[in-house]
Amino acid sequence: MRGITFDSNLEKVNFAHNLKPYEDIKRINQEKRNIMEAKFSPRVKDVITFSREEALRLGHDYIGTEHLLLGIIREGEGTAIRLLKALNVDLQELRKNVEQVIGTGSHKVSNLANIPLVKQAERALKITYLEAKLFKSPVIGTEHLLLFILKDPDNVATKALHQFKVNYDVFKNE
Repeated sequence: MRGITFDSNLEKVNFAHNLKPYEDIKRINQEKRNIMEAKFSPRVKDVITFSREEALRLGHDYIGTEHLLLGIIREGEGTAIRLLKALNVDLQELRKNVEQVIGTGSHKVSNLANIPLVKQAERALKITYLEAKLFKSPVIGTEHLLLFILKDPDNVATKALHQFKVNYDVFKNE
């Protein structure tokens, strides 16, 4: 799998791209700088760590948006959690629903330090800073991450949240 991988202490982000001609390399380097300049809140960094741990716990060799949602739930605080509670989402039931859908993997993860993000999760982390910009927030919070995840109606996390009548507009307006 290619994409962004986070090492275990979140100090380095590795971007794996198919490198094309030199002009693409320049564009990719600029894209990396934009992402690295994005200011993830300490909670979002914790969510990323917890997402990795949730993937490992479930025997998965990747991190998807469903793991990001499980990471948000596990972190247990922050604006995303506060808003989900205000929308009467039972967080334990949400966790159960997500885990039932994704199940447990039978993969033995060989490289525990570097589990890749699937495309949707990679995109969520890459572009979530746009959600923060939209709200004129200098820091990317858990709410911005969840908003971006909710923009994609086809991922497991969004489908699980739809069962609780939570979609992008409902969450944004809360």
